[in-house]
Amino acid sequence: MKKLIIFIAVAVLFTYSADSFAQTFGVRGGLNMSNMLLKSDENTADTKAKVGFHIGGTAEFEITDMFSFETGLFLMTMGYKYEVLSVDYKTNLLYLNIPITAKARYELDNFSLYGLFGPYIGLGLSGKNNSVDIEWGSGDSDNLKRFDFG
Repeated sequence: MKKLIIFIAVAVLFTYSADSFAQTFGVRGGLNMSNMLLKSDENTADTKAKVGFHIGGTAEFEITDMFSFETGLFLMTMGYKYEVLSVDYKTNLLYLNIPITAKARYELDNFSLYGLFGPYIGLGLSGKNNSVDIEWGSGDSDNLKRFDFG
């Protein structure tokens, strides 16, 4: 009985709080550039940026006319290029990213000016270095960590 009362209280709370905010849902896509710092005790590799794309859905929850909270789910291609002993290497990565951002917006006569601030969480789905699959994990024999944040 106690669990039922707690469940009903939480459901009512979310029902009323959902009505108090305006929600906007959308689709976003575009280009991005990524790079990586490859460093060991002996040297640092000179990497070059790689162009990728991102596509996904967004959800914006308006708090006031000027401030809102925005999140989403994005499929992103990332990677980098580097050269070792005159051999070119390309690393291609596929990530699922979830941004959690605060958005400030200022409305002018004919347009809006806005800025976003906040972290993201990323999950590595797949990757290749030239034609070899990336080993995901956190051990010594793994190439990259599966989770990313920033």
